[in-house]
Amino acid sequence: MDSLYIVLIVLLVVIAGLVLFGFKWLKKQPTMRQPQEKREPLEAKVEPEFTEIQPQEPQVSVKENKESEVKINPTESLPEKPLVNEKECDQEHQSTDVSLDFENVGLIEFDKNQDGLPQVDSFIDEVFKIQFKNPIPGKLLVAELSAFREFNENSYIRFYAFDDNQKHWFVPDSIGVFSSVLIYLQPVTGKGQLDDLSVAKFYQILQQVELEFEGIMDGPDQMDVLERIKKLSRFIQEYGAQISLLIRSARKISIDEFEKVCSEVGFKRCDSKHYEKVGELLVDEDGKRVGNRKGILACRYIDENNTVISLLVGLSLPEKDPLRELVIATNAISAMLDGEIFCGNGSEIDNAMFSTVRSEMKVFYDSMRKAGVEPGSLTAHRLLD
Repeated sequence: MDSLYIVLIVLLVVIAGLVLFGFKWLKKQPTMRQPQEKREPLEAKVEPEFTEIQPQEPQVSVKENKESEVKINPTESLPEKPLVNEKECDQEHQSTDVSLDFENVGLIEFDKNQDGLPQVDSFIDEVFKIQFKNPIPGKLLVAELSAFREFNENSYIRFYAFDDNQKHWFVPDSIGVFSSVLIYLQPVTGKGQLDDLSVAKFYQILQQVELEFEGIMDGPDQMDVLERIKKLSRFIQEYGAQISLLIRSARKISIDEFEKVCSEVGFKRCDSKHYEKVGELLVDEDGKRVGNRKGILACRYIDENNTVISLLVGLSLPEKDPLRELVIATNAISAMLDGEIFCGNGSEIDNAMFSTVRSEMKVFYDSMRKAGVEPGSLTAHRLLD
């Protein structure tokens, strides 16, 4: 019996060995793997090359030549043909911020009297004077006046102080000694206006300066300033008009090309999409350049196919035929941008519109004079810029 058990054990060991060997052998056979999706080798893939994509020229439908109806040759006499039948108010008109840097009077230089003070424009300006009990070092005065900076966003403020040593008015600095200060406030500009709360705070700061230096303040009442703000706001709403022409280009115009064209025709950069015609050169009494008055033309990049040229009507001098200047500039820019000229509202130009616009402009200028401001004057530029 013992030998029988031994034989059975040996047989079991042999069978187990065969089963184990067979399992390992079957595992190595590829025919026993689960079927997989057929994959193409990497070499079979073909990536598209750039040479396969051919650039195409934009398809432009060429219209019949209607230059006599749209284009105006600046070398010829201006035909009686209007370019827009309505005045457009642009509330997005952007002007360069005026700094309250005490070394700089401002962007616009004003006529001054023999004492070095700018002439007061009674239509626009409010003037405050604080007479100090004792002369104040410039460093202290400048520090106190810096509190007015916050009002510069929506108004225009200028400061002049009387130097007690040199007996003359100057923009206050840190090295002078001053016995009084004048504050010129223009509460309404083309970029905004002071609201009621701002005016109240402005008077609080005036009182602080007055008390700090034991001064005596002389100036208009707060209610008078608020009434002037209402009056000037109505004026800007009524006379901040523009006449606009639209240039539609047959091809896409990049901002870089737009900027290059505007520069070539004499426009000055305000930002990458806004250029303005450089205005009249301003010089001081010694003939030194102090800046440029704002131009009357503005050019704006709308999109790749549309550019707008605008005439700022209230800033223009009627005797210089501003409508003709608009036409000449528009023709020059349109030719360089391969464009056609339309009215500002997108409608086509017809032969009756030019004389209509001229008549409307004459009425506009007469009304502006009756309101107390000469078209194209410094007062107009200060308000409508």
